[in-house]
Amino acid sequence: FKKKKKTYNFELPVKKLVTNRLNFHRKFFFRIESCIVSFRLWNLIYSIMQVLLGIFLYFMVYPDVSHQMDSGYYKYEEEQTSTTTTPGVPLEHTSLRGPYFDTTASKNVTALVGKTAYLNCRVRNVGNRTISWVRHRDIHLLTVSGYTYTSDQRFSCLHKPQNEDWTLQIKYPQKRDSGIYECQVSTTPPIGISMYLSVVEPITQVIGGPDMYINKGSTMNLTCIIKHSPEPPPAIYWLHNTEEINYDSPRGGVSVITEKGDVTTSYLSKHPPSQE
Repeated sequence: FKKKKKTYNFELPVKKLVTNRLNFHRKFFFRIESCIVSFRLWNLIYSIMQVLLGIFLYFMVYPDVSHQMDSGYYKYEEEQTSTTTTPGVPLEHTSLRGPYFDTTASKNVTALVGKTAYLNCRVRNVGNRTISWVRHRDIHLLTVSGYTYTSDQRFSCLHKPQNEDWTLQIKYPQKRDSGIYECQVSTTPPIGISMYLSVVEPITQVIGGPDMYINKGSTMNLTCIIKHSPEPPPAIYWLHNTEEINYDSPRGGVSVITEKGDVTTSYLSKHPPSQE
């Protein structure tokens, strides 16, 4: 017997399989394209935000940068009988640049105990900014413009319209008022300049005192030195038993020599009356 070969036919859903794969790929690539579009859109928004932030910082935080570009050296020529040229000098926009301090004045101020002290702050191109004085010892706000913000009425700010000086006035200063004071301008960020106030009390000392012994009928020579005085005293008085010595006494014989400086020295000489 001869066996017959059986033939089996299998129909594969090729068309359906291809269609499903195409749909899958389409969805996959559509999602990729959506992600790419979203990423590009985010980059565009981020770039725009950076540009806007840069513009804000340029005009709000650094308002004077653009004006400083014109600073430099310029020459001025004036035509008279002949043309002359002055040396190049730096030109600055004093009206356009921001506030700045005049630093030519000394930052160390010395005052006498009980005598009004003045700390002067000169600010150029203030504009509409406010000037404040702050005490560093306790970070205490003393004055803002012409207003006093402390209960201690010894402190005040002196300022005249159209003037560049803002002076902190301290009445009846004591040694405890010594320290650092800062003058601030309300820029962004604020700028300031510090000054040191030293409140001193002059010390007088008679060399060789308090007790001195001399021989009767001999010349008396006394030397007095004055320390810790911010400036030489305008006058020095010698007293005898709480009474001022009269240099123009008819008896004569009294002379005073004064040497003024950082330490002032006064020399008193009293000669015995001449015997006639």
